[in-house]
Amino acid sequence: MLVASASTSSPPSHSVWPNNTPEIPIAPAPYAFLIWLVIFALTAVHAIVDCFFPLYSVYKTADNPTFLRICFAVSWTLNMLWGVLNNRWLWINVATVDLLLSLLAVAPIYLFLTRESLDSRVPSSWRRYLASALAIRMYFAWMCAAVVLCFTMTLQDFHGAYLPFGVYAMMVALLVVIALIGVIYGNDPVIGLVVVWALVGLAAKKITLPGDTQTTLEWLQAAAVVAAPVVGVMIVISLFHRYLADRLGRRNDSRLDAGDLEMMKPLGAFQQPIGSLSFLNAGLLVLQAAVNIAYAKYFVLRAREYETLISPASFAFTIWILIYALEVVLVITDLLYPDSSFYADATQPTQLRATFALTCVLNIAWLILYVKRHVVAATVMIILLWLALLVLYVYSVNDRNSRAAFDWKLYVCSELPIAMYFAWVTMLAFVHLAIALQDSRHAFLTVTTYVTHLTIITVLALLAILYAQDAIFGLVAIWYLIAVSTKHVKLPADLQAGDMAVRACAGEAAGILGAVLVVTFLAMFLLDSTVATDEEASAALPPGQQPSTYGSSSV
Repeated sequence: MLVASASTSSPPSHSVWPNNTPEIPIAPAPYAFLIWLVIFALTAVHAIVDCFFPLYSVYKTADNPTFLRICFAVSWTLNMLWGVLNNRWLWINVATVDLLLSLLAVAPIYLFLTRESLDSRVPSSWRRYLASALAIRMYFAWMCAAVVLCFTMTLQDFHGAYLPFGVYAMMVALLVVIALIGVIYGNDPVIGLVVVWALVGLAAKKITLPGDTQTTLEWLQAAAVVAAPVVGVMIVISLFHRYLADRLGRRNDSRLDAGDLEMMKPLGAFQQPIGSLSFLNAGLLVLQAAVNIAYAKYFVLRAREYETLISPASFAFTIWILIYALEVVLVITDLLYPDSSFYADATQPTQLRATFALTCVLNIAWLILYVKRHVVAATVMIILLWLALLVLYVYSVNDRNSRAAFDWKLYVCSELPIAMYFAWVTMLAFVHLAIALQDSRHAFLTVTTYVTHLTIITVLALLAILYAQDAIFGLVAIWYLIAVSTKHVKLPADLQAGDMAVRACAGEAAGILGAVLVVTFLAMFLLDSTVATDEEASAALPPGQQPSTYGSSSV
């Protein structure tokens, strides 16, 4: 039915193409379009199952199965029409509109499957998933990629020439964000795997484009090298997180009793009064600030002396001013208002205060060693500093998530300083690791190594945003990535191309994180609005008609 659509980016003959941009730089290699064969096979199985084995059809549990079946038929009819418009008549702009309508037609079925998978009351069936649901999920995912490609092709047609790198990068980032939303919020690994397939095809594509467009293609391929493993890692983490949540949820439901609830109460009332460690932390923070001020000029000079392709621009280090200001707030709160400190409810406040003192000592040691050009020792120190901050960060996140209500005072005075400090040290730890590796090799590293560092940073930021509900880590990562992408330094001629590729990757990663942050905020806002509406509706019911919550997956 759609054999003609095996390639959305290559018309039958470039000589009859209606403009002078016959190729789409973000299109994957031709072999990637063989996924249509898999989609055709799965769709055939989907149709056969719906006709002869309706028990395993996705429409079996739908409230309005007729409407969903009509959507399926309309989508594939429009898809066939798109094949004619795009590949035979070369009406690319009309074909783009047609393909978008085809995607919108299948969207209700995909959203129905997503909602059903998120509802824990619906039992999962692998037979039903493989025989019916998988076809819809894969078809919808590849249609998203096809719409992005066709829309880019339409923009090129209107522009009459190849587009700037930023436009192509935005399209790739849009596709990655769609995949991450499907993986994280829709529990759908299929859309992530399909997008990874497309990104791998883009990274592996070998084609020659005219002029500066070839450089643009190389930057896009470098960005795809970052984005593909990011999506892949998030798929694995999402599946593992869902598996653990299901197991732990069942275990906790069966074991939680009154004694457990008593142990979960805040322990602030049982804490000892403020001790000498609070004053020690204040003194160490003053000493740390003094050492940093004294060596600030030399620190910036060393950053340019030990240049790497993932070192941020000099302006990025001004974040230290904000970090130290917040650290002062943290220490003053612990000294003067200990009940408002995040140590107040800790079972082991002494150990946490001692950990903060250790961070001050490690920070001073790291800075002195770095300024004195002991880069390997400085790298060891900043990794130890990162581990110490990790302890405080994990506790602060768990403490916030265990509270019934969000406390802005506690967040600003305690968690925010730790979150920002930890996030920035995470960025610097990877920079120092690159510096140490370069120092041992007496040469710059490969572009792949730098891209790997950026990939890990992006994954860590996504984990913090999505699972720790920590937007600060994401914002700090964006600050760092923007500083890398906008940096302008003199490098050897043989590194210029690699530097541009790494900067393109950093810009792409910053855009992805920014989009995920926006989507996360919108999701939280909608969730809060839904909860508030449900509570108001419940309160309006008579006492004897309150809705039951047992057996529900809602929190």
